[in-house]
Amino acid sequence: MVGIIGTINSKEDLKKFEEYDIIFIDSIGNVIASENIKSHNKFNEEFEKNNPEVVERYKESKWDSMTIFLICEEGYMQAGKIGEYKGLLYDSVKITKKQEEIKNMYKEENYDIEDLATDKNEIRGEEHGR
Repeated sequence: MVGIIGTINSKEDLKKFEEYDIIFIDSIGNVIASENIKSHNKFNEEFEKNNPEVVERYKESKWDSMTIFLICEEGYMQAGKIGEYKGLLYDSVKITKKQEEIKNMYKEENYDIEDLATDKNEIRGEEHGR
């Protein structure tokens, strides 16, 4: 089940969540993930089941990707990894002070940081296999 599994307050907290292939981080640093879901599509499906009000806003939006919608409209950040690649997606227009601190922690941990405020295209990062 997708839900809040912890909060990021320090770089040590980042390590706790590295085992997850995909996590979302809300405006106050809560980590939303599922212990048994590894793919983005399955994550989105499970997230949709538990958040019908968000799904309604998504359906009424212009976005054709739930992930991009969650980042660019709802203000989440997404961290994930594929093999050795580690990346963080966020929207600088929506980022909070807490998320800015978290983004800087990920940057120090050598994550590829991508601001979707400048690139809201769903096809991105092909050189990294995303």
